[in-house]
Amino acid sequence: MKKIYTLLATLVIIGALTPLVGAESLFPDADTHIYNEPIHFLKEHKFVSGYPDGTFGPENQLNRAELVTILVTQANPPIPSTTCFPDVPVDAWYARFVCYAKSKGIVAGYPDGNFGPANTVNFVEAVVMMNRLFGIDFSTASNPWFRDGVEKASTSNLIPHDITSFALKITRAQMAEMMTRFVKNDDNTLAEYLGSAYDRPHSYAAIESGTNAIAVYVARDSAQEPKVKQNPTSGSASNNQTGGSSGGTTTGSGTNGTSGTTNDAGTTGSTNSGTNTGTNGGTNTGGTGTQTLSYLATNIQSADYGSTSPVYANVFKQGSHYLTQSASSNQPWDTGEADQLILDTNGWVRSIPNSLTADSYAVFMMGNGGYNIAGDYHIYWDGEGTITFPFTNQSDIRSSQITANGGHVVISMPGTHDGFLLKVSNIDPNNTGNYVRNIRVIAPGSQDGDIFTQSFLNEIRNYRAVRFMQFMRTNDVLEPVMERFRNTGVLEEIGWEERVKMNDHNWSDGPIEMTFELAAQAGIDPWITFPAHVSDEYIEESARAARARLGNGSQTIYVEYSNEVWNGGYPYSLSGEYVRESAYRDWPDTRSLDAFTVQMNWFGKRTADICRTWKRVWSEGTDQSGRINCVMASQIGGDYVHEQALDCPLAVARGARPCYEQIDSLATAPYFGGGGDLGEFNETNTARVRQWMQEPDGGFASLFAALDTRIDEMFGYIEADAAFLANKPAYSNIEMIAYEGGQHLVWDPASHERDASDNLVHEDLINFYRDASRHARMKTAYDRYLAGWVARGGKLFAHYTHIYLPTIWGNWGAREHFLQTANPADGANYSPKYHALLEFGQSGAQIAVTNPDPQPNPTPTPTPAPAPTPAPEPEPTPDPNPTPSDPPQGLVAHWNFNISGSSPALPNTVSSNYAGTASGSVTCNGTACTFGPGSAYNVSSYPLPQDAPNGATGATWIKLPETGPNAREQFVWEMGAENFALKYFSGGSGFHCIVRKSDETFFFNLDFNTFQPQANTWYHLACVFERNADGSGFVKFYANGSEVTSERVTVTGFDRFLDEPSKGMGIACRFPFPGVCSTEGTQGIEMDDLKIYNQALNASQVQSLYQAGR
Repeated sequence: MKKIYTLLATLVIIGALTPLVGAESLFPDADTHIYNEPIHFLKEHKFVSGYPDGTFGPENQLNRAELVTILVTQANPPIPSTTCFPDVPVDAWYARFVCYAKSKGIVAGYPDGNFGPANTVNFVEAVVMMNRLFGIDFSTASNPWFRDGVEKASTSNLIPHDITSFALKITRAQMAEMMTRFVKNDDNTLAEYLGSAYDRPHSYAAIESGTNAIAVYVARDSAQEPKVKQNPTSGSASNNQTGGSSGGTTTGSGTNGTSGTTNDAGTTGSTNSGTNTGTNGGTNTGGTGTQTLSYLATNIQSADYGSTSPVYANVFKQGSHYLTQSASSNQPWDTGEADQLILDTNGWVRSIPNSLTADSYAVFMMGNGGYNIAGDYHIYWDGEGTITFPFTNQSDIRSSQITANGGHVVISMPGTHDGFLLKVSNIDPNNTGNYVRNIRVIAPGSQDGDIFTQSFLNEIRNYRAVRFMQFMRTNDVLEPVMERFRNTGVLEEIGWEERVKMNDHNWSDGPIEMTFELAAQAGIDPWITFPAHVSDEYIEESARAARARLGNGSQTIYVEYSNEVWNGGYPYSLSGEYVRESAYRDWPDTRSLDAFTVQMNWFGKRTADICRTWKRVWSEGTDQSGRINCVMASQIGGDYVHEQALDCPLAVARGARPCYEQIDSLATAPYFGGGGDLGEFNETNTARVRQWMQEPDGGFASLFAALDTRIDEMFGYIEADAAFLANKPAYSNIEMIAYEGGQHLVWDPASHERDASDNLVHEDLINFYRDASRHARMKTAYDRYLAGWVARGGKLFAHYTHIYLPTIWGNWGAREHFLQTANPADGANYSPKYHALLEFGQSGAQIAVTNPDPQPNPTPTPTPAPAPTPAPEPEPTPDPNPTPSDPPQGLVAHWNFNISGSSPALPNTVSSNYAGTASGSVTCNGTACTFGPGSAYNVSSYPLPQDAPNGATGATWIKLPETGPNAREQFVWEMGAENFALKYFSGGSGFHCIVRKSDETFFFNLDFNTFQPQANTWYHLACVFERNADGSGFVKFYANGSEVTSERVTVTGFDRFLDEPSKGMGIACRFPFPGVCSTEGTQGIEMDDLKIYNQALNASQVQSLYQAGR
């Protein structure tokens, strides 16, 4: 190593890249990974040591502190005497590495002066840090600023081919590959390392376009298999898997090669042989092995403060929403003013307005009946304020360290405590913006930075798949949507930016990225159930987010649209109502048809469209679309319901393909014991059950005899569904699975009657069903039921639900709390349902697979722990910046104006004032210049207008800057006309830019109430629309060249617009403007896809424009 030695003067291990004698054992979880070679390279040469459990965690992301530590660890830097960044404490484990890297110019930090140690690393950050470390010079004057740095790395073939965007959060494995390439390039051994792939570097353009060329990586030399680390011995191979559904084995023979390929057994008990020529010329002698992949899945509830499952390592994320409190209020627990708190973009409280009754806010956690993890809870926060713990005894506070920059308190709690309150007051007392934020309440056994508790991860691995319908509150989110629809007639959609995000302060409404994270860490198959009002943008972005996190894994991803659209009972009927109204919107001629038929047809089409999008995204680059399992959910035993959704004849009649072409699974809910004489609350049924309860055994023999009959009835429905799929060849590849199932012992809501003292009148009946769900006979019932499901052709079975306390609404949990087990010896903590489910999961109901990944190890805990997250709202672009930089400030069409005088209206034409050169048509009228199809412009060629025509002091122009090679586009509307622009601003009525793309409309409201322009000062007024590589965008307002306000938005569809220049660009005015718009109305220039309006429009006017399609 040459350049790294020059830069890191303290690195004195000459020949550091020679493998160490007696090197530690390699990582077991990386042996079969595509990047196993670079991972082991870094291990052998002491760049990494792995987690305490001996694993590497190749698919884990890493934060900035971890990356910098890996980069400079061999320099063995000293512990600094003073901090180098405000958010890097001197005593932090990473401080010496970060400060050393800063002193060598490897990192510089955010624009606000912070380093952001806990921020996850993206590709641009990693490549720029490594460029600096290895002395690769690059210019930041390019556009975007990192372009030259990426291209320099590309020229030397230092970028892995699975980097698909500049903002990609890289994994530890990708980091290892990048680092190894840089090291070997520095030692002139990169060509040998890459083999034939050395001549095929990953390019800037490929990253920009999102191309995944990972196939180039595995084709480094003549062998077409990735290099798998082999021990230099002959013998058994550990990666052979079961060859069939029961009893199959895989064998191979040879030495020093790759393991044998697994083939699926056609029948039970057959033996398959698989061989593969190894990269060193031999074949590997394979031993036998089996892997049982069961049909057992589960639904999972939302992780809120009442949950009896400690899901998150940071308990605060599972807490209540804010409670505003005041001791002087007649409602001291909650004054009901939470919606008036001043929040930052992640939901942390910046301040409490003086106008409120409340003087503090609180978050309630673990109010779950006393089912918690016992031990020491570490509570951290950043910022200034007063934090108290009202429900906590002073004697339980083990330690407390509080500074102006945050605090760390340790509180010991028993597992049986019923509620923990954290209260915040005196926020940001010095008004410096250093408000209390980033509160973490870390459960015993977890580290700051962990996402899930280890107990949750270990237990959830008992399931093959997890359905996240309740976790994401798919049903709950529609109630306000449909209420607004009934008032306005507008069917809202949820966009990608409106989702719950990983940076949000609370996760009780589960972020969709969390489902992918759990799938990655636990090795389970995620089952995503989208809400009925999900937008096309959300579908596309979620597919890309899933691939970014799971693309290197082997999980199947189940994709389902909405929940029980067929069900007319509330709240499920909300989904059906939304779907039905969507059908009437898209197919207005169907209003005269049967409403349910129309509803199920549109549901089928929407499901197929969503599936088509996911499979397209997962087919890009390396085709992994086979990992997407598209689910059509329907009513058990409902042939007509199935057929209308799968065949969707109404959609086909309107030009669509049959919906079943996109469907992989038909899912139903084969519950047993619900409704009828066991659920309908009437005098006859209640009298019969109460008579059972008088029997010597308490009535359980009679109840379970009735349940046996109900199970037999359910078998009939299952057989009918299997026959439905078998009787039509078009359905031959569709599997029968269960989206929910299990016992359904619950009385209808009429049983919830209460007396004057608020006691349940029929509590005896409700408790009888609760006790039955706990009875040992329930295991016998489940055993028979689950075996019958498989025997009748059922595949994946998602039990409802995972962990849930009994309520008047049912006894749904396989376990009531996380302490329950499947061991009868545990007495009151034994769950017969859970026992039956685990045995079902471990039974002979196996899925034959080809080369399945080994079961993942428990989530490793990094040592040392990651750092706290950074100071409030740092610049969104880390150092280095992962996204393209702000638009360059160049010559534009503008002029000075004096806002203190009056200005006459503009004339009808300003064409003579345009002197720029352009190919293509340029048309100007009294308010704008519009550039037609095929135009090519150079901003620098635009002359600066000396004055507005006919003595006017201002005018409105549109400019389209030169399109750069970085695939970013800007649409800028500049306003310098006092006679309308500033008049509307100073009037405090706001300013609307409306961008319409096909059926998607975005409203960006820039409020200028607080902006006071000064007299005789030039202002540059602009709405700037940018499209970044990841599809996100910004809206910004500039004055005197400085940004005044900015709103993060997502802009979709620009790719198609940019690829079709004939769509053009234009404006339309919506206010009286002499000579241009003589009356109120939409006039001026109108184009197909993009229009920008200027006027202070109220909500109804905006909606009218949208509904009119204008």
